[in-house]
Amino acid sequence: MLHTYIDKNDIIKYVDQLQVWWWLLGFQVDEGEFFKNPFRVDNNPGCKLSKGIKWITLKDYADSRFHNWNIFQATMYKYGVGFNKACYLIWDEFIFNKDRPLIPQTRIEEDNIGTERCHIHFIPYLDKNGKSIFLERDKAYWSPLSITSDQLREDFTYSVKMFRFNDKQGRMFQVYPNSHSYALTQPSGNVKIYCPDKTIGKWTSNCDEYDIGFLDRLPKSGDYLFICKSYKDCRIQINAGYNAVWIQGERFLIPDNIVYSLVKRFNNILIYFDNDDTGIDRSLYLADHCNHLTNTNKFRAVWLPEHLENIKDNADYILAFGEDALKQQLKSFL
Repeated sequence: MLHTYIDKNDIIKYVDQLQVWWWLLGFQVDEGEFFKNPFRVDNNPGCKLSKGIKWITLKDYADSRFHNWNIFQATMYKYGVGFNKACYLIWDEFIFNKDRPLIPQTRIEEDNIGTERCHIHFIPYLDKNGKSIFLERDKAYWSPLSITSDQLREDFTYSVKMFRFNDKQGRMFQVYPNSHSYALTQPSGNVKIYCPDKTIGKWTSNCDEYDIGFLDRLPKSGDYLFICKSYKDCRIQINAGYNAVWIQGERFLIPDNIVYSLVKRFNNILIYFDNDDTGIDRSLYLADHCNHLTNTNKFRAVWLPEHLENIKDNADYILAFGEDALKQQLKSFL
């Protein structure tokens, strides 16, 4: 059973109601300033926002249907939803999507990743035949990276309509993303939800160190293997013609048995993380750890030139310089 932990009083405590009204109206107004009601045909600017003891309400003296509305009533009307989902929409827009908590104990942090108590359920966008589909906003995100809808389907990556999960304390949350979001599924059944536009809550995952993407697709042997830190960078790497896998993040280690298997199959294993301080430090650490474990020198850390401003990974590079330039850069690692 899904328990709702988003209470209207918690929302009121932590959001600026005037900003919510600006979001709903589609423009900014001051309290007491008259404007035309965007929720109906209105030719005369006779509405205003009025601040009371607890609420900032809409005053529409010409149409009683909208008079004394609060932010929840307006959200329900604008989006055609019930009260419960209206709470989630406001929470997702102004709290879950911002670098500030709803209440401290329910703040969604990246440390939810990798806990066996975290269960994730998602609803993808599907056509009438059950085939995953991608919206125009999805194509606008992936196409510049030369990643196609067919490749996303092949990789069991889905565009997400809704997802729900529990945190480490067992509380359940249900999220309706207000921008493009994706489920990166693993053969284990674990899943990583990726919301590119978010700061807090960008990743929600129950994956662990054994969830190594594309590991089951590798050839039996090869000369070079790249180990990337994300699905996006790994798919770009594969499209460039290289063997590649992705782990769940730069802070993850690779299980010893998998390290031993890879070192027997590949002559050169390149740890390819971001070119920022964290990425470089973690790639050097992982390469050293794996070399020490296997008593070899097959593992090597590589990264993009550090002088490149705001370009830290494959995705940034291909957007800035194009696919051919990236291929030339990757050759320099070999």
